[in-house]
Amino acid sequence: DGIANCNFKTTTPSVRSLAATTRGFTTITDPNPDDTSLFPLECPSNIENFNAEKCVEGNSYKVTSSTKRISLWIKNIKLYITEDIELSEQIYLTEGSCLYILPGKKVSMPQAQNNGQANCMITIGTGANYKLYNLGTITAEKLICTNSSTFFNAGTANIEDRLSGENGQSTISNSGNLKAEEIYAQGNSHIINTGTIE
Repeated sequence: DGIANCNFKTTTPSVRSLAATTRGFTTITDPNPDDTSLFPLECPSNIENFNAEKCVEGNSYKVTSSTKRISLWIKNIKLYITEDIELSEQIYLTEGSCLYILPGKKVSMPQAQNNGQANCMITIGTGANYKLYNLGTITAEKLICTNSSTFFNAGTANIEDRLSGENGQSTISNSGNLKAEEIYAQGNSHIINTGTIE
């Protein structure tokens, strides 16, 4: 139902043969941007600062600007980014874990790769910059969804190079404004567009 504007950036005529097949997939329900269980407005009070070596399954932690690495090995952890942070490497979340980027906060990292395991997610609150649910703005060189992860964009996503869904059943769902140089869906990955893609 959306619009896809394609520019193949060539003035040289070329002949290319492509074969394509379609397959059915489970419909994804877009998240409700007003659902504070998905897009919290603030960090719960009285929770400890994040320390990967001291995480306990099922607990919640506050992530501050002193954090340089988010790599979990314990399941079902909730992390709340409460300050602007600059990470030294990509994020790795375990099964059932959630990373909440609170409104107005900025996360920078050398690679934007959603290395999430089953049932984990990252949400981005309104006005913030970085399953990956975006209501704010993401600017990245590349964004790669792996291990059956989800990237949902209802905000603005500017990907300078490649946006791809890889491995398993990764899903890219766009109902906002998405701009990417290249978009790939590999394996059993899917792209759903009800917004605008440039």
